[in-house]
Amino acid sequence: MTSNFYIDESGNTGDVLNSGDNYDFAGQPVFSLACIGIDDTSDLERLISYLKEKYRIQSAELKSTKIYRDKPGLITEIVRYIGDKNIPVFIEVVDKKYYICANLVNSHVMPAYSSPPETQESRLARNHCADYFYENATKSVFDRFMDSCRYPSDESLMESFEELKLFMRNCNSNSALSNFIVQNIEESLNDYKEAKEHGNSEAYKKFIPVPDNSKKNKSIWMLPNVSSFASIYARMNLYLNGKLTTARIFHDEQAHFDEIIAHNKELMESLDMSGAISIQTANYNIHESSSLIFAKSHDNSAIQVADLLAGLAMRYVQERIGGCKTSQESVEAYTGILRISNPYRGLGINLVTTSKHHYAIHY
Repeated sequence: MTSNFYIDESGNTGDVLNSGDNYDFAGQPVFSLACIGIDDTSDLERLISYLKEKYRIQSAELKSTKIYRDKPGLITEIVRYIGDKNIPVFIEVVDKKYYICANLVNSHVMPAYSSPPETQESRLARNHCADYFYENATKSVFDRFMDSCRYPSDESLMESFEELKLFMRNCNSNSALSNFIVQNIEESLNDYKEAKEHGNSEAYKKFIPVPDNSKKNKSIWMLPNVSSFASIYARMNLYLNGKLTTARIFHDEQAHFDEIIAHNKELMESLDMSGAISIQTANYNIHESSSLIFAKSHDNSAIQVADLLAGLAMRYVQERIGGCKTSQESVEAYTGILRISNPYRGLGINLVTTSKHHYAIHY
């Protein structure tokens, strides 16, 4: 069983509050985190040396930024090698706008604080609600929700709720889903007001996402790299049949978020998830702990390969969502990963976006 796993990301890490005025996320609306498992990297290093010579790459380190655009065939050959060698691959791809929608649903519409235990049906309902907001919600809905995170208070929360209620009144929809959303918003407001009446002066915190703390002790909201790492760790736990003790994770250096990632990993390991809803493609019920090492990518060929895979997934999905042309080599590389995927062992690509985009990209 594989012991060493290598992780890198692509797509402007940082919280999604830095979304830009029109939620274009500085031209990078998609985030990806990729992980490969490989113990002996000597053969991989020989392949990289060969490919660098073949594709006339002079730089010491492989980076996806230029390779995806100028030499996509190199990535295709690496994906083929990964498939031939049965190297385990775990990739998370996150549509940042959808990520905001999911957090909006989990905070305002179906908050865990006041919701019954999670079921398969409630998970499906959350996804439908997030899809609805992604396709229909106005900019002002997102603006007020983001303000409730940036400036957490009773006032900012109520402004966010009121904007959401106004949007739902004006959407002229009488569907079962819209009625479900309206009903849940009212229930969330009633729960909030009841908590206030019982003397909870910080009740507003129950209806916004839980922030992480930066190294400067500032709140950071909705980090897709943190949730993506958590998902990969749970998928690794499934792949390794819970035997995480022998695993070592080498993550590309994170100047700002290393402590947050490490803290969330420890939190996952400490939680009792035995009563939680079962997920077939990941195992969040973690009983053992792997080591987590932050390493420099230019010293590590496997981390560089993880960067290439993350860059491939991020840019491919971004192009497909944006309706842009994708090179044949990139199509071949992405579909190559899909062919070697086995989600019931945790392997392959987990695409976090609307059901419409997911179907169009993967099916």
